[in-house]
Amino acid sequence: MALLHDLEVVRPSSLDAALAALADSIALGTPLRPMAGGTDVLVDAQFGKPMPARLLDLWPLRRE
Repeated sequence: MALLHDLEVVRPSSLDAALAALADSIALGTPLRPMAGGTDVLVDAQFGKPMPARLLDLWPLRRE
């Protein structure tokens, strides 16, 4: 289980960068959990589910 200080958050600046980061993380065996806002992650933690060690923050990406 990851603690908040152990948490890695990847914040891509484009959809292409997000997809590349996701593909790279899978290929390296260190998967990213996509999120936008993070409410689901915090609710899961509140109910005792393990926190993912690596998050892919999609919130800043905007549809153009």
